[in-house]
Amino acid sequence: MLAKDSHYILVLLVAVFFAGFSSVINANTLNSDDLNNSFAERDPLAVHVPHAERDPLAVGDPLAVGASLAVGTSLAVGTSLAVRNARVIVSDETDPIPSPLTATDTRIRLATGQGYYPFVSASLPQGGWSQALITQTFHQMGYEVDVHILPWSRGKMWTDEHRFLGTFPYVRSPKREQEYYFSVPINYIPVRFYVSRASNITDIQELSGKRLCLPYGYSDEFASGGIVDRLNLKINRVVDGAGCIGHVQRGWSDAGLTNSYVSLNELNNTRLIDDKLLVLPTEVEEVSVHFIISKSYPNGREWMDNFNQAFQQLSKDGTKAKIDHIFSQIIDSP
Repeated sequence: MLAKDSHYILVLLVAVFFAGFSSVINANTLNSDDLNNSFAERDPLAVHVPHAERDPLAVGDPLAVGASLAVGTSLAVGTSLAVRNARVIVSDETDPIPSPLTATDTRIRLATGQGYYPFVSASLPQGGWSQALITQTFHQMGYEVDVHILPWSRGKMWTDEHRFLGTFPYVRSPKREQEYYFSVPINYIPVRFYVSRASNITDIQELSGKRLCLPYGYSDEFASGGIVDRLNLKINRVVDGAGCIGHVQRGWSDAGLTNSYVSLNELNNTRLIDDKLLVLPTEVEEVSVHFIISKSYPNGREWMDNFNQAFQQLSKDGTKAKIDHIFSQIIDSP
């Protein structure tokens, strides 16, 4: 097992899911929008993972097979994240397509996906850090919430069709900003490079002019004027995050990107051989993730303004800090 810094390795959550959410999940859905939409059972109060041990298009999913978490789960640290009447609903193939939301609906309907640790994850209380904050924000606004767990591309499509008020967590990009209203930042993704130990690279400056592996669909717009430009990195494209791991292990690419929150013991990826990879200690980017609403949604700008105001109130009254502290404790625990 790697040392603690090196524990934070992988699977390009940034590249697969934030790739997705900078283009979510155009890369990962490829020809199979529904591949990760078969679940162990239907429980409207719990999040479940697929029958398959791993979804090849959801690389980096840290969830344990069969894991579930009731919405009202309280944490051992003494603070409850339970939100009154909030529900998490996992869709399956037999569910009807939800009708568009109307002004008379008494519950807010939101969409998200799976395996974007620690922001969306069935292994964490309230379905993950972002989900806990967003659910609490709507509670602050006076609304009851249904969070639907869907394949990423379907959640986005149904948000575009107004079947959901919004979806999360997405990364900003110029293209996205033309189509969606973005909330204030909900969380931040700490990004690091990982390399092959055989390369003997120990510092990011040694990557100058080298090859960086990114999955297809991963938005590298954040790199403009950033670390990719500064190091003059050449981009190699592969299908998914696991493909990048293989590229780096075999020396076909010199580096990949990883979400620093994800550790080896949270993953089950047979393509990863931990003693062949090294996560460089320097954090190279911090990327914000957001709640988004389609600009075509009726009164969408007003909805987002009210959401931002409520979220900022959570920051002022200390609620957000308490939630952040809880998740930081969980992530940092051995």
